[in-house]
This record gives sequence, structure tokens and C-alpha cells, in this order.
Amino acid sequence: MHADRRLRGEIGPDFTVYESNDSGRATFDWDVGKHYLLFLISSATSDKSWSLDNCGNSGQLKLGSSVSAQIQKTGEADHKYGAISGIVGHAALSDPIPGVLVEASATNRHYSTTTNAQGSIQMNVLSGEYVVHATGGGLTFHTAEIRYSNPREVRIDSGGCVQVQFTASE
Repeated sequence: MHADRRLRGEIGPDFTVYESNDSGRATFDWDVGKHYLLFLISSATSDKSWSLDNCGNSGQLKLGSSVSAQIQKTGEADHKYGAISGIVGHAALSDPIPGVLVEASATNRHYSTTTNAQGSIQMNVLSGEYVVHATGGGLTFHTAEIRYSNPREVRIDSGGCVQVQFTASE
């Protein structure tokens, strides 16, 4: 691939996107000649190989769209905020739970949202350290065994994101 523009981080003009056959795959089809907005993480094995970051909203970029205008603003803005995304489900997370309250707390800060029909959440928060927990429906929620971040020790850097995952038990 070729990078027309970079908003943050270090990436060369030409790079490779690695996709494994799992939940980290792109949620869109790749088309030759199209432009994409990509949220990437570097590969540990190569400085030219990248994977899609599950916290991002990578996808086809329609030039001239409102998203394009937002990207322009993002590139110019002070990055005081980051994002917490996540999923809440039963056992293996393959059975999502909608309507669960997910809260992120820090000293003098509190954010909350409710899981959507797919059991997913996304919260934009000020950068800092947070404890994230889930409650609701008479269920007890635990940190998923396979996870990206520990919800009890979440650090959000300016412009960054983390993903948390919770499983439920009765």
C-alpha cells in the first residue's frame, strides 16, 4: 500500500497490511485504486508490516465527505482525548449482551455508556488512567480471559485507544 498522508505515528510511504483469519480482519472489502482511512499497529517482525487496530474505524475513505473534513480537523487539533472501545458477552463473547452499563472512572472524571445490540461500546474520554467496569441485568461481569487491555488499569494516551472485554456469569 501507499500512504498519501499520515496523521500520527511513523510509517513509510510504502507499507504492507497484514490480515490474519480472525476478528482482526478488515470489516470491509479492499478495492484497488480506492482510498482508505486506516488505524494501524506496527508488526513486531517488520518495520514495513502493519495490522489493523481493532480500536479504530478503518474503512474506505470517500474524499470530500464529512469524514474527510473531520480528519483534517483531527490532524490540526490538540489530541486531548482518546477512546475506550469494547465488547460484553457471555462465555466466549460470541453471545453479545445489549443494554449493559459500562463505566470508566478516574480521579474527578466519570464516563458511561450502554452496550449496543452487538454488545459493543465506544467512549471518547480525556487522556489519563481509568478503571472500567460493567454492570446490569443481574449478571456479574469479569475481565475476559482473552483480552487486549486490563479494564482495571486502562491508560488512554492523547489520540490513542484501548479495547476492553467482559464476560458475564449469573
